[in-house]
This record gives sequence, structure tokens and C-alpha cells, in this order.
Amino acid sequence: MRRFLVSISFIAGFLTCFMVQAESVTVSAPLRFATEPTYPPFEYHNNQGQLDGFDIALAQALCDRLMRRCEFVEQPFNTILSGLRLGAYDAAIAALDINDSRLQLMSFTQPYLANSAVLLVNRDVITGDTISKENLVGVQTGTTLMNFVVDGRLGADVTPLPYASYEEAFGDLQAGNIDAVFTDQAVALNWLSQHPKGRWQVLGEPYTAPEYFGQGLGIALSKQNYRLKLALDNALDALRADGTLQALQKKYLHH
Repeated sequence: MRRFLVSISFIAGFLTCFMVQAESVTVSAPLRFATEPTYPPFEYHNNQGQLDGFDIALAQALCDRLMRRCEFVEQPFNTILSGLRLGAYDAAIAALDINDSRLQLMSFTQPYLANSAVLLVNRDVITGDTISKENLVGVQTGTTLMNFVVDGRLGADVTPLPYASYEEAFGDLQAGNIDAVFTDQAVALNWLSQHPKGRWQVLGEPYTAPEYFGQGLGIALSKQNYRLKLALDNALDALRADGTLQALQKKYLHH
């Protein structure tokens, strides 16, 4: 009888240990985010060569809340969502607009930031309130911003000049090779803050078309990964409640 009880105790202890270890492995498994670090203030490499920015800090805060280790996979923007659908990483955080076309293919967390777009222009070239077909407008490929311009929402005659990254577009704007850049408002204001004595300005009011820029920015996930979506949504609620999200906005975003 004693041997039987000892055996039961041993098995119970073993199973408990196994369950704790299994749970520990699950909790400690890294959470892999895809991002494109050429889009300050959302994601970029700082002066020390480290990933930084609002999205990066937010992802790290979410990982801390979930007791997971963050890993970041750097990807060109126009391949981020296809890689997500193929399961190359768990989620994507890259200033992604939540809109209907993307929601047909993948899931998103609740919005973590409202979004709008602006036209940043060379005021020596564009002196009026609108742009014309002669003006060269730089836009990153694979973005909702590109779709907006291609669909004629900046003007029926405006043809976008495609760029692989906004770093390249802003470089050409500064060099005088293009006349304007169409980008997210936070990105334009961040760039202007670093070039305060330049000949550039935001033209007109921000664009907020919901069919393109949707509900705001969110973290993209596979439609099948509903448990991670629930966990991230709950963590975002917690970061709002304790003021972390607002503190990150104040640190990184120029409003």
C-alpha cells in the first residue's frame, strides 16, 4: 500500500513538474515581430545601430506584459504581410493601417494609434494650395499611401514616383530630385523636426480617408492566431490603463 501511495505521489509530482515546465516553455517562447526599420519615428536604427522607435518600444512593452521575449525580423515593407501569411513570424508591427482589404487576408489587434497622411512639399516649387501633374510625388511601394495616390485621390493627373523606402524618398526630396513626399503625418512631422530650416512644409490638411487608412494602426497577425490576438488586445488595454502607451506617444511622436 505504501509503495502504491509513493508511486502515485511520484507520478503526480512528475506530471506537475512536466506541466510547469511545459507552461514555462510556452510563456518564454519568443514573440517574433516583422518590421521595416526605415520609417522613423515608428521603426528605425538609432545612432548605436539598435532598433528603436514607437512601434519597437510598444512591441517590447507588450512582450514584457506577456512575459515573452521579443525578437524582430527586419523585412522590406512590401514583403512583410506575405511573410506573415506564410508563417515566417508571429506578427507584424510596421505602422500598418487596419483597412478592409487587409482584414480580408489577416487579422489585426485593436488600433493602437489613429493615423492620417500628409503631403510634404518643397515650398520653392509648389507655391499654391494644390499639386499638379508636373510635380513629382514620392511614395513607398506596397503601402495604402500608394493606393491612395494611384486611385487619383491626390488629383486625377498626379502620378506617384515609387520608392522602396521613405529614406530614399526623403533623400531625393532634400536633394531636389522630387517635389513632394506623401507619407504618414507622424513621419512627416518627425522629418520636419530634424530639418527645421529647410524649404519644406506640409501642404493643406491631413488626409483621413477610412477606406485607405482604416481604423488606425494595428499589429497584423494570422487569422488562425486568435489566442495571440486576444493576448495582445488585453495587453494593449493594460498599457493604456497604466499610461505606458501615452508615455510612448509623448516620447516618440511629434504632434
